[in-house]
Amino acid sequence: MLGPVDGVDRVEHHGGGLHVYDGLYGAVYGPVPNATKRRRTSGFKARMATKSGQNIIKARRARGRAELCPASTRKSGGKK
Repeated sequence: MLGPVDGVDRVEHHGGGLHVYDGLYGAVYGPVPNATKRRRTSGFKARMATKSGQNIIKARRARGRAELCPASTRKSGGKK
């Protein structure tokens, strides 16, 4: 449990994460995701560049996944 901290009004647990309320800005969340970094580390080309990544793609194909690499889809900032 977190103890008292300057500038923090309250801390709430929400589904596996913490929301910190500081009274001045309301809820303070963690870092903002970066679509470019996600695509470079988890995208299709990054997966195919390594043997273990190829095994991930192969396993997703075997399971019949519609998206082999969710990081490379349009809604995640991938395909344009």
